[in-house]
Amino acid sequence: MRNARGIVFAIAFLTGGGGIAPAGAIELPTVVDWKACSDLWSNGMYPDECEPVWNQLFHIHTKKSGQADTKSATVDRKSGAYRNNAAASSPSQGVGATGAASGITGRYVYVALGGSDKIAAYAVDPVTGKQSNVPGAPFPAGRIPSAIAAHPSGAFLYATNAISDNISAYRISPGDGSLTPIGTFAAALLPESIAIHPSGRFAYVASVAMPLLQPYSIDLATGALLALGSALATGNFPTSIAVDRTGNFVYLVAGARIEGYRVGSNGTLTALPGSPFPAPSSIVSLAVSPTADLLFTANGTANSASSYAIDRTSGALTLVVGSPFAAGENPTWIATDPIGRYAVVANEGDIVGGADSTSVYVVDPSTGVLIPVAGSPFAFPGPGTNDIIVPMFVPKASYAKQNAAYQSRAFSGRGGSPPYTWTIAGGTPPPGISLNRETGALSGTPTTIGTFDFVVRITDANANQFDGAFFIAVTATGLPAGAVGAPDPYAVEYFHAGFGHYFTSTILDEVNKLDIGTLAGWKRTGQYFPVYPLGTADTGDVCRFFSTSFGTRSSHFYTPFASECATVKANPNWMFEGNVFGEKLPSLTGDCPAGTRALYRLYNNGKDGAPNHRYTTELAVRAATMAQGWIPEGYGPLAVIACVPA
Repeated sequence: MRNARGIVFAIAFLTGGGGIAPAGAIELPTVVDWKACSDLWSNGMYPDECEPVWNQLFHIHTKKSGQADTKSATVDRKSGAYRNNAAASSPSQGVGATGAASGITGRYVYVALGGSDKIAAYAVDPVTGKQSNVPGAPFPAGRIPSAIAAHPSGAFLYATNAISDNISAYRISPGDGSLTPIGTFAAALLPESIAIHPSGRFAYVASVAMPLLQPYSIDLATGALLALGSALATGNFPTSIAVDRTGNFVYLVAGARIEGYRVGSNGTLTALPGSPFPAPSSIVSLAVSPTADLLFTANGTANSASSYAIDRTSGALTLVVGSPFAAGENPTWIATDPIGRYAVVANEGDIVGGADSTSVYVVDPSTGVLIPVAGSPFAFPGPGTNDIIVPMFVPKASYAKQNAAYQSRAFSGRGGSPPYTWTIAGGTPPPGISLNRETGALSGTPTTIGTFDFVVRITDANANQFDGAFFIAVTATGLPAGAVGAPDPYAVEYFHAGFGHYFTSTILDEVNKLDIGTLAGWKRTGQYFPVYPLGTADTGDVCRFFSTSFGTRSSHFYTPFASECATVKANPNWMFEGNVFGEKLPSLTGDCPAGTRALYRLYNNGKDGAPNHRYTTELAVRAATMAQGWIPEGYGPLAVIACVPA
């Protein structure tokens, strides 16, 4: 994709591990099968091995000098809270601007540098988020690489070269992320964007000058591309391609509209009935949900994002009610996390480096509505421009706790001729963890803190082999402790329109069920606030109660005061559910200690015969709720109920 400054570059993340093999061949998936996880998430199941623990974002940043680097941030997996990680910027390997694609998770970041005709490559520390240069980087590309995409297997990387009119293909070293050229493959004039089919069997490339959309087949053994028939004519200036989660449909931004195509069994494309679909005239990029039939767009100078429902049978797009949704200034890119819980938008600001920011939305999976999280859009640290933002999500399987049993994770083989054998082909697992040759299981008790990269090789009965990369980061806690990406406790707010009630939860499993509608009727408000873990020094335990004694409306109640907790425990209308988090107590005048902020509790005064309380740290939310007749409860002139982390 080309931005207003006319300079081009791109980014991609690759997964660790192997992938998709031709019939009779062998493949090595990652320990975490993200496609299987996506299917489970779609059905409301969140197994431990699928849970991302570090939702890291990489901002592609162009300095005023034209030098391109990446900046790191995180989105809390539960609440959507956004944090910059200023200490994790990458060194620059060249100059460039905008355009991106990503894999799902891993250890490496690739940036196509349109101003340097190179592919930059960074290794990402999974504990701190800091980036370092991959050996040999940057790697040669064609003239002005304009977009890149990582193969779902993690074995290959592809870059479209706008001026060379071709596509560079690379093999990715599973050991250190370095790139080895495979070759170049012809494309139509000015190829600007590329997408890989989720099966890994096909690629789709849009070229601006003609304009055309060309399907390719991918040789799953070598990574080579082969054009599939003639290219399809498109609308003007095709800039962004996405393949839906089922692999049945391809969508393309072209001529201020969205074109839709059905994918044939051989990868060829046919236009969908009703295509092209209306879109904002300023649309610049799109993304699809990995777990729901939804498509999202960033709308450039309209300063907004839109959401569309995808018809599972026909592929037709229907604009979601409420679209467009407000974003920051000049959004240039949109992406989602692998669970489909959040959409994130890079707002580039004005061309001279104005109000750069990042918008974060909760995605309502049943309606497609984008709900901005509290504080969005978030300021982006300059100077320079926030050209693009792409998420990297690291699963629990990639972390281990020092001197504690590592939860056994088993690689699984597909294709080839069983039985399989498993060996370490490069690097070493953490001391104390070993790979079972017969089962492919990793197990043991790690003894040494550090990040350990290694290559796992699967061999079938006919001596066919496939190598895949994996890493385990051993920390004192089993998480990226001390890093900005460490999961923090947050309380997430919901509203039930039928009850007229608010509910706040800090329990991840409960949040998951609320988000997917297992607990029907509740929708996120976008509000949240941080809390202290139980047992934190100088905090009191917060009691949680539940009641169904007030007609059809259930209600929850939280209190940080031991006396109030004892009183409610004695009330037969309320059931004590336990102590759930910690809070510091305010003074009798409502003052909070340094490093904390005030939490307010408001009571609905028993409206409609059912009590309900709302909790917020925002004075504007407090005032709006009081205007509806709610009563503040707490200490001091503003009625402060507790003090939470600032």
